[in-house]
Amino acid sequence: MADFVGDRKKKFMERRAPPWQPGQSGNPKGRALGSRNRMSESFLEDLRATWQKHGARALETCAVEDPTGFVKIVASLLPKHVDLSVGVDAVQFVTTFRQALDLLGNEPPSSRRRIAKVIEAEEIDDADPD
Repeated sequence: MADFVGDRKKKFMERRAPPWQPGQSGNPKGRALGSRNRMSESFLEDLRATWQKHGARALETCAVEDPTGFVKIVASLLPKHVDLSVGVDAVQFVTTFRQALDLLGNEPPSSRRRIAKVIEAEEIDDADPD
């Protein structure tokens, strides 16, 4: 029975097989030059004209009536991957930072932990005018 099914499948595939050999093109002359480009250009022109006429209003309507869809539209426009790695030369950064402090006339903090200074004062008694 398995041979019967296999033979039928093989015959079916032979009938479906393209008339050209592997590696050959089914359309050796190819598509006519510019045919797809003209269609794409025409579509984009129509899209631009429609967007000029209805774009802002359509976005506002979508944001109010279908906020989930609006967020999906915005998310689809954002890049999928953002590389936030930044190469920083630590020595150059410190040098530039110190130059900036010098220009501002500020001194860098002596340490990260600062000890609070207590100001001692005498108590002034305003009740006695003498």
